[in-house]
Amino acid sequence: MVYAEFGKYRRAKSCGRHLNLYTWLKSRLWCSFHTGIRRITSHMLIAQVEEITIVLASGEVVTCSLDKDPDLFKAALVSLGTLGVIIRLTMRASKHYNIKYTTVIISLSRFLAEYDEIWKSAAYVRAWWWPYSRQVVVWRGDRTSEPPTPPSITSSTLLKPFTALSSSLQLGRRIHEGSLYALIRAPSLLPRFERILFKTQFPQKENEITEPEVAHPHTALQLDCLFSQYVDEWSVPLSSGPEAIKRLDNFITSGDLSKATGIPIPTTSSTDGHIYVHAPIEIRVSSGQGDHAFLSPAREGTPVVWIGVIMYRPYYHPTTYRKYFAAYEELMRMLGGKPHWAKQHRMNAEEEKKTWGEGMERWLSVRNRVDPYGVFVNGFVKRHLLGLLENGRDGRGVGVLDGESGRLYKRFKAVL
Repeated sequence: MVYAEFGKYRRAKSCGRHLNLYTWLKSRLWCSFHTGIRRITSHMLIAQVEEITIVLASGEVVTCSLDKDPDLFKAALVSLGTLGVIIRLTMRASKHYNIKYTTVIISLSRFLAEYDEIWKSAAYVRAWWWPYSRQVVVWRGDRTSEPPTPPSITSSTLLKPFTALSSSLQLGRRIHEGSLYALIRAPSLLPRFERILFKTQFPQKENEITEPEVAHPHTALQLDCLFSQYVDEWSVPLSSGPEAIKRLDNFITSGDLSKATGIPIPTTSSTDGHIYVHAPIEIRVSSGQGDHAFLSPAREGTPVVWIGVIMYRPYYHPTTYRKYFAAYEELMRMLGGKPHWAKQHRMNAEEEKKTWGEGMERWLSVRNRVDPYGVFVNGFVKRHLLGLLENGRDGRGVGVLDGESGRLYKRFKAVL
């Protein structure tokens, strides 16, 4: 069943939360890597899971829950694909609803001043920060029984931060991608390009709230990533969010390398000594309510804010990103951050154990119990969780030698 068919099936069955958001395949993915819609006002998506059925390495089919083998259940909520094969999930759902949403452009200074209030201002809140424009696009959505807004009235795409540069989405995509490709040779023009792009995509005035639109949840909450990109995303305690954003802003816009207000890591990346980045930087939150996963940064009600940085790969061409990501990760570490399991990062096994503490110890204990011979142990787990290096390979970092990024690494010897 493909995504669109699942949405129609959900509406036919009058299902809402949260089965409208993900197909069965997507459900298994976020149960493996702790991905999903995040918000501060209620339980997380992962908290809706009641039971998980797994085929273990021995061939045994096991069903676990908070009442039946709770340790396996809490480990399987973020399984990293190394506990077994998840074949069934039992989840809670609610009656059908739609989402009524608006967007507003505010200055970065206002976003930081109203930081706490913004996350509580609606049931669903997301933000996209454009560093060189010094603006933040805040998306707010609430549940409603109103019917979806007719297509002729809605914008070309539901996520304003990713609208087309013209009336044609495909044309806008091509112009955007082509421009980024050309700027690989002239990164110092990226700030100017971002400002032009931002003004083109967001013609409305600052602090002016857009007209409300209504859409099905599986449509309103989708995110169009446009094209291939490198992604690094970490969470820090919710209260540390403003400091993280301020220091990252100082680093990006003025090259601040101080320990107090910037990122103390030398990272010259171009001829003029500056690092240039792509936009937007996504900011979202997790409440942690009902989150029992051993490897969740929001475990047992710990509210966190996620800050995700990207560097696009126009036409799959490698772009300079390693020094930018290294500086970003250094900042996250300084603020007690934890990496997103589905995104690349450079934290090794020793660091992981210190960072995740008791949760990691219990997860590893369960993993050794259900798969003592390592049938499901993969390269990611060997490097990041077990500390087992292969053939002298670097024990730090997803994306260095694995997957799509790894293939480019081997082909182009990495772009540093």
